[in-house]
Formats: sequence, structure tokens, C-alpha cells
Amino acid sequence: MNNNNFTYNRFKILSKKQSDLELSKKLLAVISELEKHDYENKTVKYLGDQYFENEISVDEISNYLSKKQDDIIVFSNETKEFNIFLTEEICGDGIYDCLWFSFNSLINDFPKTPDLKPFFELLKSMFNSFKGLYAYSEDEQILQVYFAEKSYNQVISQLPFEYQKFVPRPNLDIINHFNIPAHYTINKIDITQVPNGFWWINFLSKNQIENLNLNNSENSDWYYIEMVNKDCNMYVLTETFLNINSNDHLYKLQNLIIKTELISKQEKFKK
Repeated sequence: MNNNNFTYNRFKILSKKQSDLELSKKLLAVISELEKHDYENKTVKYLGDQYFENEISVDEISNYLSKKQDDIIVFSNETKEFNIFLTEEICGDGIYDCLWFSFNSLINDFPKTPDLKPFFELLKSMFNSFKGLYAYSEDEQILQVYFAEKSYNQVISQLPFEYQKFVPRPNLDIINHFNIPAHYTINKIDITQVPNGFWWINFLSKNQIENLNLNNSENSDWYYIEMVNKDCNMYVLTETFLNINSNDHLYKLQNLIIKTELISKQEKFKK
């Protein structure tokens, strides 16, 4: 999705790393949820390039995972217009399975809540099916704003001094002119305790909610809040896609970062 109003978005679900068999069961449950929520044309028929005429089984997924060597594993529908990607994320001391897909595969135009309720229901069911611990809608523009500075500093710190001058410094004044502090990347923090940032859609655990004192936040901090399961709530920041070029959206984001002391909490749970 590229437009003046928002940039490319993807939804990412992180789950505890398990065996190929257990992971296959979770993936099959996610695939089944797509069929239940009026997304029949998104029914997964491909594991990589292999097409399955009949429904995909746990054994077929497990066999595929055991043979796959690449970092990214792709599940696609019959037309290959909708793709689900599976990767691994290192977060602090833990390794997590990460399931993700792009928004433009499921959402057209610029819908607003409550028009997005069916989509939220789908995300919730996929999160539960994948036994998610943390999930969020990752936005390309906000991704750079949050992490460009610390990512650059991390690269520089790992190089010998005589080579550092050859790495071009990104123009951080252009990337982040929104007065948003640098965040810690997901691999540097314990995501069971604190999120890597605030996004349009956030699935936060009890520990994250407690550490950020979100139970005591005012209703105006979020556009929409809903329970996902007994251990997790969904927090939606704005009525439609988060757009930090919008003064209203930017103010809400800045205010929430300050109010929750997010960066100091990330520092506390840094690994």
C-alpha cells in the first residue's frame, strides 16, 4: 500500500518457537480461520511452489517445513495474490515464530471502524489460532522513524574504527522530523514485557499492559480497545490507518509514548 495517506503495512504475529509438528498445527488452524471469515478466495493452496488440489494437512505442512532451508516460508492462495510468510524473530533471549502478511491483500481503500470490525475479528482469530504472544501492524514509514537511528548506531558500533567513516549516515532529520524518540528494535528487548513500539493495531499481553500502566490510561488514548483472550487485549490507536503526517494522529502517538514512558520501559527490559 503506497499512498499519500499511508505507507506499506503488514500484520505480524509472534508465537513461542515450537517443533515443526506443533507449528504445522498452528498454521493449519490459521488457514482454517481464513476460510471461516468470508475470505474464501484467500484459501491457502500453495506451500512454496507446490500446489495442493485438496485441503492441506498437518502432515503436508510439517513435511514442507522440515525440508525448507530458506529464512522465509511462503503460503499462498490459488492465484498467489495473497501470501502468508513465516519467519523467525530473535527477541532478546528468545526465538519466536513470526507469521505475517500484507494488509493490501485483505483491505481495500481506507475503511474506518466500525467497517473494519470483520477484519479485526479475523486478526483476533488468527492470533489465537497461532497462539500469539504479541502482534502489531508494522508500517514502513513508522518503522524508519522508530529504528533508523539505533540501527545505524548498532551497525557502526560493530565495525572497526577505521571502517566506520565509510558507512554513510542516514539523514535522520528527514526520516524523523516528527519529534519521536528512537526506539529499541525488537531483537534488543524482551517482547513478553514491553512492545517495540505503538502501531495502528497492537495486540498486547497482560505483562506489557501492566508495565506500560495502560489499564489506568484515559479512554482518549486509544480509538478502540477490545479483549482478544484472557491474556491479551487489542488496542487500535486511530480510526483508520495510522498516518504520522496527520497532526491529530501524530499528537496521539507522541502523547502515548510520553505518557507510558515507553522508551524508559524498553531500556528497563533491554537484552
